[in-house]
Amino acid sequence: MKKTIQFLVVITISLTSLLFACKKDNSVSPTENNLGTYSGTLQVADDPQTQLGYIYNAKVSVLLNGNNVTIKITGGSGFDREYTGTLISHLNDMYTFSINKQTKPSEKTAGDRLQISGNQLVFQVLIANDNISAIKANTTSQTIQITGKLSVIGTTMLKD
Repeated sequence: MKKTIQFLVVITISLTSLLFACKKDNSVSPTENNLGTYSGTLQVADDPQTQLGYIYNAKVSVLLNGNNVTIKITGGSGFDREYTGTLISHLNDMYTFSINKQTKPSEKTAGDRLQISGNQLVFQVLIANDNISAIKANTTSQTIQITGKLSVIGTTMLKD
């Protein structure tokens, strides 16, 4: 009986150690992690979508530092913005971030999210009061100013 109890204690400790050793760690390293640069076209619209324009040749760079993310976006028509946010979830090569602030060209409250899945990035940024130069929809070169409450959307952006 004594040997059976000792055996059960050893097995229980071994199994507990094994479970803790095999536990998946979804935490993010405290060091900086460049998640890549993604290319594509951005869509810019005001609210209530009376104006629509595009930012061609856009590049989105994502830099993760702990649970904080910096998102740098550049593109045609002089588009140059930077946003900060927070990691919501991470599993393998899939990341979801909330966006909460525009830091460049000026500091403003921003919202919505950015998602990375493998080699693809999708995001939407909402800005309460901004002014963006974009190429007018259905044209190749006519630039328009879109002002007010804006939505900037990037879909199917692929990793460089």
